[in-house]
Amino acid sequence: MVPPPRPTSRARAPLATSPRSTSRPRRSARSTATPPASKLRWRRSPARRPTSKPLQGRKRRREARSEAPEPAGLDQRRPREGQQPLGEPHRGRGADPAHQPNAAQAGQWKVLTFETPENERRVGDQQIAWLETLKAKGLVDSGFNTGFFTSGDSREAEQAGILGALVGSLMTMFVTLVFCLPVGVGRGDLSRGVRAKNRWTDIIEININNLAAVPSIVYGLLGLAIFLNFFGMPRSSAVVGGFVLALLVLPTIIIASRAALKAVPPSIREAALGVGASHQQAVFHHTLPLAMPGIMTGTIIGMAHALGETAPLLLIGMVAFIVDVPTSFTSATTALPVQIYLWSDLPEVAFQAKTSAAILVLLLFLFAMNGLAILLRKRFERRW
Repeated sequence: MVPPPRPTSRARAPLATSPRSTSRPRRSARSTATPPASKLRWRRSPARRPTSKPLQGRKRRREARSEAPEPAGLDQRRPREGQQPLGEPHRGRGADPAHQPNAAQAGQWKVLTFETPENERRVGDQQIAWLETLKAKGLVDSGFNTGFFTSGDSREAEQAGILGALVGSLMTMFVTLVFCLPVGVGRGDLSRGVRAKNRWTDIIEININNLAAVPSIVYGLLGLAIFLNFFGMPRSSAVVGGFVLALLVLPTIIIASRAALKAVPPSIREAALGVGASHQQAVFHHTLPLAMPGIMTGTIIGMAHALGETAPLLLIGMVAFIVDVPTSFTSATTALPVQIYLWSDLPEVAFQAKTSAAILVLLLFLFAMNGLAILLRKRFERRW
């Protein structure tokens, strides 16, 4: 017996609805049906009034930069927000770049990069911009400053020079050399064959060795007490400075001369005495010429030491501000190390460059003197 066919769909009973649902059917939340036109309410935006004020703020600057052509051959990066091109005055907000008198045109951009931040530099970005502007106009030029070597000291950094200090140093060194060289060489055991050693010569030798370790400011106090207060010599003069520096370098020259004279073989002096020469002739004709390279080396090293001294000269009054170039050994003068000390104490920034240049000149003289001492020793020294 064949079963009856299975129905494909089932009849569903109608849902029970309330009277409220029959009068107002409920819509689904996902319904996309358009409400009737009577229910739509359109909101009209208020009409914008035309204004004559120019656009301001970021939009204005963005449009101005987009319209400006890119400079050819330079960095294609645009300046950041609010950053002005180098060499231009500051533009306020809302200002039109086209109406600026110094606005940068195409091809006038210049980008400078500094590794040191602005707060760690003595020169700000605005000052560098001014300098670049002056260079572009040809108002600033760099060259060798000959006035630095041909003018004396001045309160104005642009007019200050080292001529007076350089002449004063040369005059002081001349007095030092004339005073200490004969005394140093004469005390350097030249009298070893003329006068016998005794207790007084031993005391002098001990004091000479001890004077080489005395601080330089002590010699300044000695010169102030003896040369200025006792003898009444002119203050801040080259002759007083030369005497004080001679006392300072005298132990060095004596020790160097003694070592050079001892290096000469005694047989040379004995041979001169054997052929009938006196003690003075044996010393000045044979011993001294052979020891002269070592004596000159010690003398030049001592003079280089005296050239760089400052403390003794400060105590005898050579720290005064002197504009004129000295004309005699008794006129007021200053020295190159003292001039460097005076310039380094001034608050103006321009004197810092003057101080550096004067230091280079002093170092050049010191290197030249030490090089000359080495050359003389290599050229004339003899090994026995």
